[in-house]
Amino acid sequence: MTEHWYHLVGGKQFGPFSFKGLRERANIGVLHPADEVLRDGAKDWVEAVSVPGLFAAEAVVEVTKVVVQPNEAPPAQTMPVWLLPVLCLLAGIAIGMGLMAIIFSVTGSSS
Repeated sequence: MTEHWYHLVGGKQFGPFSFKGLRERANIGVLHPADEVLRDGAKDWVEAVSVPGLFAAEAVVEVTKVVVQPNEAPPAQTMPVWLLPVLCLLAGIAIGMGLMAIIFSVTGSSS
């Protein structure tokens, strides 16, 4: 008999899934380690990361929860080092394409 599993996302329950189906959801990024899952017949939902064999060992990321007090600023988010150069490149491309469109519309280029 196949075990059935359920996945809880934003208060909505999805499933039933076989264990293989649940693992496929983890592999494609739909199921995250901090999400809750329930095995058919179990009483309590558990974090998906606690289910042995659900995530590939190298793919498991430790999840930490940060509790922010009411008058405390949330922790600062850092930007990946590669993001600023990529954004600058994309902005340059967009500006260049915009200038080309203006130049071609002004010169009336017809090919």
